[in-house]
Amino acid sequence: MALVATYTYLKNKIQALNLFEDIEKIEEEDSKNQRISTWVFLILLVLSIISLLVYASVTSVTETVVIQQPQITVYKDLQSKYPNTLVCPCQQILTEYSTFIVSLTAKFNQICSSDFVNEHWLNYVNYRPFTQIEYHYTFDFRHSAYSFFQMLQTLCTLVSHTINDQLIQFYSTTLLTDNLLSEETFLATILASKDQFLNTTTSLFQTSLSLLRTVVQGNSLVNRLQTNYYQQPLYYNGVCFTSSASAKYPPDGCSCGESSYCKTTTGIFTVLHKD
Repeated sequence: MALVATYTYLKNKIQALNLFEDIEKIEEEDSKNQRISTWVFLILLVLSIISLLVYASVTSVTETVVIQQPQITVYKDLQSKYPNTLVCPCQQILTEYSTFIVSLTAKFNQICSSDFVNEHWLNYVNYRPFTQIEYHYTFDFRHSAYSFFQMLQTLCTLVSHTINDQLIQFYSTTLLTDNLLSEETFLATILASKDQFLNTTTSLFQTSLSLLRTVVQGNSLVNRLQTNYYQQPLYYNGVCFTSSASAKYPPDGCSCGESSYCKTTTGIFTVLHKD
């Protein structure tokens, strides 16, 4: 009986709960509206408290922890755990590539290390005397061999000098960063710089070589063997003077005066002379 009485008492108190009750006597209808307002207020209050508790439970709280001069293993562990919030400022924001790149070794074409570009071979193919006219035939290999292999030797030397000069500039390039980079970002940056270095070096050498060929072709500069242009004697009013004429090569009759890319094949020829 006591339990029933207690339940009935609490029920009546809850039903009669009115936080907006006036001191003055009010009508029953107004009292009912006030009790409804009380329950609406209490329900909204409880829902607000629950929302705040849920928000607080799912919202992370940022705590700043400072670690002085961490080891690389510690940094990698922190980087894997806190990739979005970890900040590791650098004491030095500019670092030359030579600090962490030991060396870049160029791999040349095997022709540049062969016997065809050494002095012994050049002296061997330079045997023909200029006084013997049979060796002056333009398409004879003996006529152009020395200049051809000397050109290969020169190209190999120029390539080596170009790469060495570009490497000096590459090593002095600085990496600018105010925070420690992740290993993936660092490697991606270095690989991109390496690719840029290769492309720049290749383009620089090709541009220089193309410019040289254009200057020679455009200004009708005669080479030593006169295979691109040759001196042609002209007579005018009894006066002899020479002029440069462009050479033409089969099978398509390519003219060195119109293009710097004319080419042909050579061989060993026997020049017969009539007695």
